[in-house]
Amino acid sequence: MPFQVKHEYSFVMKHVLVVLALLLTVLQSPISVASDESETMTFSLVPPPEPVAVFGDSWGIYAEGFIDAEAANRLESLIKANGISPYSVLYLNSPGGSLFGGIELGRVIKKYGLSTSVGRNASVLHMHHPEFAELNNENARCFSACALAYLGGTFRYFSDRHVFGAHRFYSVDGFEDGEDRAQIISAFILNYLKEVGIPEQFFIEMTRAGPMDMALLSKAELERIGVVNNGFEAARWSLEALPEPYSALYLKGERDTRYGMNKFLMLCEPEKGELFLHIIFDPQGRQDEVLAMPAMSLIIDSDYYPFDEFLRSDRRIVNEWLNAAFTLNDHFVEKIARSNTVGMAFQWAYDAPIFLGFQGMEFDGGRALFSGLRAACAR
Repeated sequence: MPFQVKHEYSFVMKHVLVVLALLLTVLQSPISVASDESETMTFSLVPPPEPVAVFGDSWGIYAEGFIDAEAANRLESLIKANGISPYSVLYLNSPGGSLFGGIELGRVIKKYGLSTSVGRNASVLHMHHPEFAELNNENARCFSACALAYLGGTFRYFSDRHVFGAHRFYSVDGFEDGEDRAQIISAFILNYLKEVGIPEQFFIEMTRAGPMDMALLSKAELERIGVVNNGFEAARWSLEALPEPYSALYLKGERDTRYGMNKFLMLCEPEKGELFLHIIFDPQGRQDEVLAMPAMSLIIDSDYYPFDEFLRSDRRIVNEWLNAAFTLNDHFVEKIARSNTVGMAFQWAYDAPIFLGFQGMEFDGGRALFSGLRAACAR
């Protein structure tokens, strides 16, 4: 028995050392996902336009060229030296480069809350509104390692005017023990996708093209697999309970957007059996305006449903965010129950062309939970 234990321990340790040696070699190898260009990636900055109070503090960062192992460090130094704010947009134009350099670049992008797009020489309008990427008059590309870096963006934009491609990794030196290394690198990439919140479907798309080929993905395909989100994360819905002494159930929907957090909550008043709507969002420095706006509407599938005076309850600013509560009659409850998207608008007049608030929050994940809340509230 002692011999068997020692033998098994030696066997396991041998394989652990082999894996560690392979991983160390992989990390040091010039792994590439698609470029034979030798230049390193360069970064240039366009500061926010003045006045910042009107246009916001979003910078434009332009990343051009081959992704090398030190690209991430240079970007981080640039962010720190210039005090670049979160939600600033990094525009990528790269043929690829080091796989691990691309992943480290993506991690720095995520760490500092940058958004990503594909582009070059953008106008000021394009810089501050990356959803208008088609205004860019020069095509840009983001291939292989660049695609991995792009995934680090909090919000990710893309226009079919540009080109986005992914494929399997390869080593310029070749692998003698390719199968072992392939498994290690695959696990490394999948772990990175989990870090940045990208579905594993993207990895499947990578493997569809060989190392010397390229899987070109359209905007529609990137949206379908959860890569491009156009400034709006997917809504998250949950049924929760208020702590004692309230003991009330509520349905919470929330999503992060390039305009701040949106929250859409529906609460049950157990003693009265009534439902209340609670809206929370960031008015982007227009707190006084949103408190004064007299026209308020529930937005259901892009249609506006005005609240009358009898359904209004309360609104206030809490930690710079608007908090507004409304009673819900049967008409509004039924509209919400059948909705695909929900939102809330605050306007100076019901026919005004602009509003403060949000719309288009997907209700698919909340519909069944809302049914349960209604049933519990009616008891």
